[in-house]
Amino acid sequence: MNTMQDNAKQRNDRKQQWLKEHDGLCAVCHTGPFCPACHYGLEHKGGTCSPQPVNTYDHNHNRGTSHYGCKGCARCFRGVTHKVCNRGFLPIAERSAFLQSDYTREYLAKGYVDQSEEYMGRGR
Repeated sequence: MNTMQDNAKQRNDRKQQWLKEHDGLCAVCHTGPFCPACHYGLEHKGGTCSPQPVNTYDHNHNRGTSHYGCKGCARCFRGVTHKVCNRGFLPIAERSAFLQSDYTREYLAKGYVDQSEEYMGRGR
């Protein structure tokens, strides 16, 4: 079966399993839900805390290293993150090697799919 055909239920099941195995902590910063305003000492919008959950499905979607059109199959899946880690830190870290710790480099390498394997039919 071509793993690129994973449906939303399969991706959600994978996400829930990952969260269970990692105690609900973010794959990037290793913390649970947190309020960014409290964390950074900023004023709350609307006056109330709004904790950011760990629920963003992260996969390697760099078209140069992943199979084209993949929406997060088992091979590309890296982990589950906070939205701010996924959309704030990771895009910067992917392009800036000097910001990468050994852990970040290892994390970003997860889900790498060799294009030559894909084109030769071995990446399935």
